[in-house]
Amino acid sequence: MTKAERWQAFQESQGELKLRPKVHSFAQAMEAKLQFNDHRGGWDDADINVIIRLLLGEVTELLQAIQQEGPEEVLYEAADVANYALIAADIMRGLTGENGRH
Repeated sequence: MTKAERWQAFQESQGELKLRPKVHSFAQAMEAKLQFNDHRGGWDDADINVIIRLLLGEVTELLQAIQQEGPEEVLYEAADVANYALIAADIMRGLTGENGRH
């Protein structure tokens, strides 16, 4: 069984997951960043290679924020990293439905 298959089996065995407070707060930051950038349109037609390059750029920005900025800038950049990872998973069809499960 692959890691992805073990993870999916775990998810299916858990029923509805309750988000931890910090996960919930971070998810809200992610959604705020997505809504802030809604003017750019969606990502349904995005090229996965472009998204991965953008993700790597955001990781660089996160590292710079960690070294040179405060907690709010780190959160801002971390949400960008997470959103690009979300977009990559969605493009590769790793996400479906309201709760992200297959």
